Amino acid sequence: VLPAFSPDDVQESLDKAYAYLDKDVPGGIRASEIHRKIQRAYYMGMDFIKSGDTMNAMLKELERIRKEDLPKMVCMDKSRLCNRDWKMAMEIEPMLACSLASVHAGLARQESRAPFFRSDYPRMDNENFLCYLWVSMDKNWNFKVVKGDITDTVISREIIKKELNDKDPRFDISVPNDA
Repeated sequence: VLPAFSPDDVQESLDKAYAYLDKDVPGGIRASEIHRKIQRAYYMGMDFIKSGDTMNAMLKELERIRKEDLPKMVCMDKSRLCNRDWKMAMEIEPMLACSLASVHAGLARQESRAPFFRSDYPRMDNENFLCYLWVSMDKNWNFKVVKGDITDTVISREIIKKELNDKDPRFDISVPNDA
């Protein structure tokens, strides 16, 4: 279900979008530069092998970008037609929000599962993490992570836990599997 919105909400979004074209900040930072900074921070924390340390470093850098760089973001091209700079500026906040949500969920998932491998939690933990993690964000960029039950309409939770036995050495991804 989509949230309700009013014409005022639409106008607020339009005003925000057009403000990127009007904004002129001394020492302004182009959207493309902020985009690259977000990418670098994301790859630093969400590499194939993750840890609490790397994800916390990612979180710290993303928060720095949000507080320091985002307010300085400018569009050098002021055109409303085919303006790639403006398009990127409008994509930065959602990109940053998704990156922050991802790192908050990653920090909350204190286990390794499928492609999500944490060197500080190398084992699967079905007892605590055979679940979805839902992340929400309020208007002040405060994030909340809650666990949600898996949807077991095809295979029951009990069968999943039995088949993905986190005590079975075949599923222990913390050590090489010689079997």
